[in-house]
Amino acid sequence: MLNWCRSKRQRDTTSPYYVYCTGGAVVRKSQLIHAIVQMVNRKLRQPGDSPDDAIVILTAPTGTSGYAIRGQTLHSAFMISAKGIATLSAEKLAMLRNKFPKLILIITDEVSMVGANLLKLVHERCAATRGLPLASPFAGISVFVIGDFQQLSPVGESPVYKPPRSGYVGLAELWMSNFKVVELTDIMRLQGNTAFADLLSRLRVGRQTSDDLNTLKSRPITIKADDTTYDHHPHIFAQNDDVNSYNERRLKSMPVSSVTLNARYQ
Repeated sequence: MLNWCRSKRQRDTTSPYYVYCTGGAVVRKSQLIHAIVQMVNRKLRQPGDSPDDAIVILTAPTGTSGYAIRGQTLHSAFMISAKGIATLSAEKLAMLRNKFPKLILIITDEVSMVGANLLKLVHERCAATRGLPLASPFAGISVFVIGDFQQLSPVGESPVYKPPRSGYVGLAELWMSNFKVVELTDIMRLQGNTAFADLLSRLRVGRQTSDDLNTLKSRPITIKADDTTYDHHPHIFAQNDDVNSYNERRLKSMPVSSVTLNARYQ
């Protein structure tokens, strides 16, 4: 990545790159994202560039994943409606061109939840904003995606490595023909507990041992409704009622008065 930035700074004709970065849950993929953003901005932003003209954008397939990386959804960034309408009005196309006049790099987190059709639409938006034919992947804009295909799949869509529902035949190979794979293997988050990190790595690919299962079975705890011992730990619930009950109890424990905002659907 650093070498590409140096080459891009010296020669604007440097070819774009398309990279899929993957790895388990303990290799700190999210930290890598922000390190890349800082480096690209430091190496490729030119003197006199407007701070409003983004050269790199952080995106994700959902609002939650976008918020986690302090980015935006792909739908919001590229003006893609929930219905996935391919064409833009002349007004919206002009807005999108003004939004990203100097865009060099698109970073997308949680790519496992990006569908093939959504990837195709992003490619088409890039081509439309640059006024280039669809034959050039993402109109020459580099794309760095990160995630783990062992995790959640897209809802109602084929994953990016399968053909999209519709569109040009050539776009069926948009992922397979362009993206190179880089795998992060060094365990960063659990360096003090490599045994548990190795367990998680085996569990990720379905190669857990009987010892692994026994270790997990030894960990369950019982929490009563009013038990606050584990309030600062992440909680995962199977039912919405349990989620609402826990959130309501935590909100009531805060030393501030609550405010209710009623939303209206229009």
